[in-house]
This record gives sequence, structure tokens and C-alpha cells, in this order.
Amino acid sequence: MDTLLEIQKKFNNFTEKEKKVARYILKNKSKIKNKSITNLATATDTSTATITRFSKKIGVNSFVELKMKLHTFNELENYNKIDDIFVNITNYYKKVLKNSQQLVDKSSINKLVEKIKNAAKIYIYGIGSSGLTASEMMLRLLRMGFDVYSITDSHLMKINSAIISEKDLVISISISGKTKEIIKSLKVSKENGAEIVTITSFEDTPILQYSDMNFLIYNTAFVGQQRFINSQFSAMYLLDIICTILLQNKELNHKYQKTVSAILED
Repeated sequence: MDTLLEIQKKFNNFTEKEKKVARYILKNKSKIKNKSITNLATATDTSTATITRFSKKIGVNSFVELKMKLHTFNELENYNKIDDIFVNITNYYKKVLKNSQQLVDKSSINKLVEKIKNAAKIYIYGIGSSGLTASEMMLRLLRMGFDVYSITDSHLMKINSAIISEKDLVISISISGKTKEIIKSLKVSKENGAEIVTITSFEDTPILQYSDMNFLIYNTAFVGQQRFINSQFSAMYLLDIICTILLQNKELNHKYQKTVSAILED
């Protein structure tokens, strides 16, 4: 697992000073090789002790080892670098896929598939861009015959959570894991006995206090420079895996094929 991915996973466990170091590295990773620990401490308004603690939290023994890992990563990232927007975007997606694959836990996905099969009703919560993924997930599950709803309005989310039952499954998508409207809705859903599954990018985040099962997905913001590219790409990757496994079931696949035929008849 590369160093930047480890920083993402541990980000919410860092102290505020350590987060300063993390943000600086994410924005300036190519420049770290030329900095001493004292220079970095000055640039981040922290201390050498903070940087040493930060390094150990992400699994390296020292700042020197951290620099070596980042240098190796940058060499691989810059290899065959081409000033071509088509190639660069393709490489961007390849990196997101590679890191998303490292976070996939096969046994957990198989457990989620069983939860989906056994739920009386499935509610998928998401706001903003996560709401688009929630709607896409609903459409896919609907075509397999599931009783499923995507809820992307915070007011409707609260109403739904108030009447949800212990036989229902809630799948919540929040990249930050801090979306207040979703957290409040999950609290009520949990009190009503519903099974809660969360999809987020961080190990330690408020949404997890109500989660029965959590799936970590790669945060595209950690790839490098900012791009106007789908921030939900890694969530869609996870969705593709879940749906592909579900379609291995003959009954679900049959229902899906019927919906395909119905659409083609239009």
C-alpha cells in the first residue's frame, strides 16, 4: 500500500499539527525529497517531533524513510509522463482503480451482498455528488427486483429514518464521513433497529459510530493535483463489484435480463 493511501486512511487519526504535515505532503510531495526535517517543520509551522510522530503513524520509522518512499512513488508516477490530456486522465483513473483495489475486502463485500439479498427494503442515502451514486445504485438494484429507494434530500432522509424497521438495510455514502444530515438520519435509523452500512474514505470518522459495516474507498483528492473529474469514481468501482457478484445469482440475473428486454422494446 503506497504512502499517500496510508495518509488518507489515517488522516482523521492525526492531531491538528500532524494534519498540517499531511496536507503539505499531499500538495507538495515532489518537493519533499529536497527538504530536511527542520525545513519541513518550518514550512508546516510544526516541530521535528511532530513530523517524527507523523511518520511513525503511517508506518515508517523516520522522516528519512518517508522521503525515500515518496521519492520512489514520484519516480514511478512521473515515468513516461506525457503532456497529453487524454493520456494523463487515463493514468489518473488507473491510479484511482489501483488504490481502490487495495482497499477492497472480498469477504466484507460478500457479507454485504447477503445483507442486500435478505433486506426487506433497502434505502441508499447520499447528498450532493454522493447522491448521484446513491441514485445509480438504486437503479441497478431495482433492475434486479429489489425493493430499493435512493434518498438524496436531507428532509426526506429524516422522515424515512423515523419509520424504518429492523428488517431494513441502509447504505450510506459519504466520502468525508462527516455529512451532518446523514449522521443524524443514521442515528435515528440505528435506534429503530435498521442495519447500517457506510461507504467513506476514512477509518476514523463520525459516521462510523452508527455503522454495522464500513467500506473504505479511495479519495480521488489524494491522487495529486486537483482535476474536474468524478469524485465518485472509486465508489462506482465498489458498486460495480457488488452488482457483478449479485448478478451471479440466477434469479437476480433473470430479473435483470427481463428489465434489459423491456428497455430494448421501447
